[in-house]
Amino acid sequence: MPGILALSIVTAGASAAIHRDASDFATQVDPAIAPVVPETSGYDALLRQYGVEPGSEKARTVLKWVGRIRNDPVIARNLPDGADGVGEVFLDPAKRQVLMSDGVARLDAADRLQYVLLVTRLIDELVPVNCYGLSDMSAVMRRVQLQDMSDADVDQYLGLLYKVVARYASGAPIQMPTREQSAAAEAQLSRGIVAELQGDPDSLDRYAYYASHASEATPADTCWMSRVTMHAIIVMPDPERDYVLLPSIRDRDDAAAQGNRFPDKAQPASAGPQTHAP
Repeated sequence: MPGILALSIVTAGASAAIHRDASDFATQVDPAIAPVVPETSGYDALLRQYGVEPGSEKARTVLKWVGRIRNDPVIARNLPDGADGVGEVFLDPAKRQVLMSDGVARLDAADRLQYVLLVTRLIDELVPVNCYGLSDMSAVMRRVQLQDMSDADVDQYLGLLYKVVARYASGAPIQMPTREQSAAAEAQLSRGIVAELQGDPDSLDRYAYYASHASEATPADTCWMSRVTMHAIIVMPDPERDYVLLPSIRDRDDAAAQGNRFPDKAQPASAGPQTHAP
């Protein structure tokens, strides 16, 4: 259960309003101009629409990364409709979910950790303790917008988003853990949750109850559990952290894909990590 909850949070980042904001730029910014003249006045109205002041550091950052995405040869070559189709993908919730979860799974472990750390920090710093009265973390993340984030966070987030899209387009292989490794990592995460809650019996009972009775959890309960789980995950050592994250990402991705993701060649279970590659 903790691993599944964690991935509902991590992949909820795919629904963050920043993606919707960036998708509009991706469909309207001229790829030949954006990387060269990011402060061009032709996009002032679009920037202001999303609360970004034209000519600001944040505006330059947005146009820089949109330009990188649109000019990347791997993205242009391997995605349907090339880089011009990226914006359309992010406007379609199902396709966006597939691209983000699959791309996050294909990141290097270090980049995947940075993504998880950033999503966790955005939730901690920008989301109220009751998650806006919402239990769906995707709906919660849709409240996170460009204007809410610092310049540094926008730069890091869009840089990671660029890597996610590029790795999805490349079909880079995924090193999956064995069932035994996943089970051991889940057990370690459970111990980490106990440590995060400092062994407090009331908190442990609350967590255990709502983990098995999710439909009875209030938005505040879900929000609290989400934070507890993510804090426990980010302090896990490598490679156990990935052993929790990757199987849940792939399960969620496979359920959503329905033919919209690069086909994988599943490898038989073995004593070592399993490789999934296009």
